[in-house]
Amino acid sequence: DCKESTARLNRYLNYESVKTGEAVKTIEEDYRKVSKQRQVERRLPEAWDKLLQDEDEFSDFLIEAMAGKTESLCEARPTTEQILTYLKSLKRITESDRKEDSRSTFRDEKQRKTSTFKKGNQKKPQTTLVVTMPNGTVINHRIALYTFIEVLETLGLERVEQVYSQIVSRSPFHHGRHTERGRFYIDHNHGTPQKKYHLEKIAAHLGIQLKIEVIEK
Repeated sequence: DCKESTARLNRYLNYESVKTGEAVKTIEEDYRKVSKQRQVERRLPEAWDKLLQDEDEFSDFLIEAMAGKTESLCEARPTTEQILTYLKSLKRITESDRKEDSRSTFRDEKQRKTSTFKKGNQKKPQTTLVVTMPNGTVINHRIALYTFIEVLETLGLERVEQVYSQIVSRSPFHHGRHTERGRFYIDHNHGTPQKKYHLEKIAAHLGIQLKIEVIEK
């Protein structure tokens, strides 16, 4: 844009700015901003890859959103495997791009791995829920979110809303991470341990016994 270029040149070359040293500070600040944006652009494909590979709670949200939108289009709900197969088939970053990116990020990555090794950090294990209902029925999906939703539906969303409206409500939750089931909204803006905690609280309020386990996949 011509106006933006003119304004930038004026900031860089204005006599008073050069004289006081302000121009140099402006150039350095602009450079940092551009450099940061380039770094963001380089890491976006990596972030997308990790979103697909790390089946954490945000991945649960992504899968549930895909399932809900597909169901609204064709009145049939896809399986989790169908969604994951499709997502993983999307174009990934090319090998040549990876090599180009690695040249600029090699040092940071090396330092990160060294730090991780020294601290003895390990990748966070992927977990899901296993819930045994009072009648002995076991509800266990590969994704904790699906187990969470099925247990709530089995207990009765209207009953749950009456005792624990923090999780089931007739109004959408402000943060947007919820699943719509009929006239109810189910909040799932939390991880697997928190899902277990909420189910325990709901069971206590309803006076029923649930066996709730968090297990590694």
